[in-house]
Amino acid sequence: MKSLRAGAAFNAGAMVLTDRRILWPWYAAEFLNSFAVVLATNGVFFFARYELHCAPATLLWVMACGGAVYTAAALIGGKILSHTGQRKVLIATGVCTALICLIGVAAVDFRSLALLFLLVALLNLSVTPGWPALESAITQSPARMKLSTRITLYNLGWSNSYFLAVLATGILARWLTWPAVFIGAGLAAATSVVLVRFVAIPQSLIGSQPVYHDDVEPADAALIGSVRGTTLLNMARLSNLLAYVSLNSMMPIMAYLTYRAGFSYAEATAVGSIWGLARIVGFIGCWFWTGWHYRVRWMLGGFFSLVGATVMLIAVPSIAVLIGGQIILGLAAALVYAGSLYYSMHLSHGAGEHAGLHEALIGMGTVVGPAVAALAGGPEDMLPKGLALGAILLLGGAFLARMGFRAAAAAPTGATPELELPQPGQEMPAATDRGR
Repeated sequence: MKSLRAGAAFNAGAMVLTDRRILWPWYAAEFLNSFAVVLATNGVFFFARYELHCAPATLLWVMACGGAVYTAAALIGGKILSHTGQRKVLIATGVCTALICLIGVAAVDFRSLALLFLLVALLNLSVTPGWPALESAITQSPARMKLSTRITLYNLGWSNSYFLAVLATGILARWLTWPAVFIGAGLAAATSVVLVRFVAIPQSLIGSQPVYHDDVEPADAALIGSVRGTTLLNMARLSNLLAYVSLNSMMPIMAYLTYRAGFSYAEATAVGSIWGLARIVGFIGCWFWTGWHYRVRWMLGGFFSLVGATVMLIAVPSIAVLIGGQIILGLAAALVYAGSLYYSMHLSHGAGEHAGLHEALIGMGTVVGPAVAALAGGPEDMLPKGLALGAILLLGGAFLARMGFRAAAAAPTGATPELELPQPGQEMPAATDRGR
């Protein structure tokens, strides 16, 4: 493993830091924060359905309210990084998240839907600025690891913790108590604070050296700033927004789908985690096979597969569909999300404001999808909700396809002069976002 030499800011004497030593605290903090927020949020939805017997529309409104807070917090979080720094942001968000999880304990004791709404809103407010901080810290730390590898490990970190948190929700509630779900989430967030405060590299080292893009092919490097490259970047952002219209509509009503299929809540969270496992497999596939890079047909194919799986899961009450649809959903979601983050980071140096925009798009999808589904049909009418989601996703898909034709028509390399790949010590040319 290649190494770097740290200065006195990190230790009284100079010491050699390997890539593993530089990056693993960030990945560990990412895993713990993701585990905390998913465990608490999933606990809200399953407790609300299985214990309070809330209708699907109510669960969707909980998610939509959280998404509105998420969007605002992501935009703010991306902008304050340059003034505050990743470490302070992560410490602050971790402490707040740990304290907010105590509201979940009170919500269970009082069986209060209002406290569950408050918990989800405050969780989104506290944890969201941490994602741009983590993304930029991982991509800008002075390690020699390829950017694409860093992004893949980031995706595997939060997707694994998501899967484990969903899987563990019902098990913790059954073996221990429902309050244990929220106490466990708070402990995970508190542990992430300890890691960032005492183990992570100092703020002065983040961004001290250029990011290494030695995995960029010459033909792909020429796309940076071109019409084709900019169109693909905007396609990735739109497809990610639309993907979360689907995914964050599925999360709150998964408790209803498993309840409809007759599973107890301990079994239900395990069954409802299948798509998370499929997404992990998809991320690994996107890591080892890079043929999807800058390929319009793969972006469109992944998106429309996700649309089909969404409608099928909501509208068809079948255990076979519940399992098979989740597998398709997870694989398609991995391809769409990997493309969005890869293009955003590759074409913008992994800057904090772009990471914030990436997260804000997720928040917008989290508002639109659940709100549309909640308004469609009666509180428990699932077919209208599935059709409404399918309609809005297909409408967005039409814009996506139109952008895809524009990208396919643009010359891959002829529209802009050839760009040389950066050598160690040189910066990558900045992306020109002409599409905005």
